[in-house]
Amino acid sequence: MTTEVSVPGEYAGALKGDNILLKALNCFSSHTQITVPLLKIHLEKKIPIGAGMGGGSSDAAAILCFLQEQKCPEMRKEMLISIALGVGADVPFFIEKKAAFVSGIGENVAYLDSFPSIPAIMVYPNVSVITQHIFKRGFSVFSERSIVAENIPRTLDEVLDFLKHETSNDLTYNAVKEAPVIAEVLWTLQRLPGCRLARMTGSGAACMALFSLS
Repeated sequence: MTTEVSVPGEYAGALKGDNILLKALNCFSSHTQITVPLLKIHLEKKIPIGAGMGGGSSDAAAILCFLQEQKCPEMRKEMLISIALGVGADVPFFIEKKAAFVSGIGENVAYLDSFPSIPAIMVYPNVSVITQHIFKRGFSVFSERSIVAENIPRTLDEVLDFLKHETSNDLTYNAVKEAPVIAEVLWTLQRLPGCRLARMTGSGAACMALFSLS
């Protein structure tokens, strides 16, 4: 017998090959040398494949947290994050249900105990962009500002200014090459009244616009 994963939902048909949930199970087992239990996992897929919204990564993180709680509750968070990184670059972010600043390839996660609510809208242009294709094109990573406790932005305006001037989405150029409609979406969002920042949510194709309250 093996672990069973059933995936109904609007976007289930787009899933091909090994599901990221099975990869999470295998990574946990190989790192801990613990035989994971046979599970029946029911996943209702509502987030499009290739949207860059972290749907699969958050599901994988949920499985890892479940296994940690059930099999080795004494495990340190750093170890769980290390396992999560072996599943996917953005899986560590989802280990805790908190806002966080992330650097490196995903291994440096600074979780925040408080974070302002940010008015936002998100647009998905109904185009799938596969992360592996984006990385295969190659890209240049710009220098990052170190995130330490004393310089983490707290207020809404501070957060928006920090995101605009101190961060970037280095995958945008390659994503636009894969799906030119992304550039049109970003151009439209940037011109909305009150928009402070418009970016892809991840590796594409979903895009977000962030707004201030005034």
